[in-house]
Amino acid sequence: DGRGTAPTNPNLASQHAGYIVQQLTAFKSGARPSPIMQGMAAPLTPQDMRSVGAYYASQKAVEARYL
Repeated sequence: DGRGTAPTNPNLASQHAGYIVQQLTAFKSGARPSPIMQGMAAPLTPQDMRSVGAYYASQKAVEARYL
């Protein structure tokens, strides 16, 4: 649902699609280093990234759910 589950995990629901694409691109290229996110972004095509961005942009904003 795009809701962060820990203070280090952002809420993605209703985030601007272009921002998500930009960040996924940066993770994939290594410009924004993160072992976890680089692994998740590595197999994504540019169209996949746009689809992920569009999905989260379409979600209603929600409050974080910290466990």
